[in-house]
Amino acid sequence: MRKLLLVLMFVLTPVFCAQANAPYKILIVPGHDDESYGAIFNGVKEADMNVKLGLYLYNLLKKDKKFKVFITRDWQGYTKEFSDYFANNGDRINDFIENSKTSFQNKIVSGEIKKVDNNVYHNYASNKVAGILYGINLWANENNIDAVIHIHFNDYVRDKKWEIGDYKGFVIYMPYNQFKFAKESTDLAAYIFY
Repeated sequence: MRKLLLVLMFVLTPVFCAQANAPYKILIVPGHDDESYGAIFNGVKEADMNVKLGLYLYNLLKKDKKFKVFITRDWQGYTKEFSDYFANNGDRINDFIENSKTSFQNKIVSGEIKKVDNNVYHNYASNKVAGILYGINLWANENNIDAVIHIHFNDYVRDKKWEIGDYKGFVIYMPYNQFKFAKESTDLAAYIFY
């Protein structure tokens, strides 16, 4: 785990130098929360692991003056900045959701975006979870965030979920090349991977 963190620390700078002016704004999003905690094994919740790694990365990066770092959650839940944002901007977030869906559908119809069957399994997100994720995106857009790093510890589908699985490793998800910031995301993903 520690090697991955160090790799993240050292590879962010080259990607951002060509794209933005310092300090580079980074938003860390520890996935899930206390209501929707993701995977669980032997009483350990994914949401807690995500917060632990997120806070470690947050504290590591904020020591470097090249970065201005934000985080959506800590051990008490959503940080005040984000809980206030969700509470005070519900209508704006709902409008953003509807506009985003309409825009995306229009791009599919026009052929600007093509549907891709990538055989990647996606969990269903409740309306509340989707609202939080869209709210985070809207906040990031409004605050000119240079990079958003979502953290998850995922499990894979298998019959005996209560037993330790056979596989371990990591996955980096990034947008397809037809989406906004695909090149920058791919460059960052390549640095993290190697």
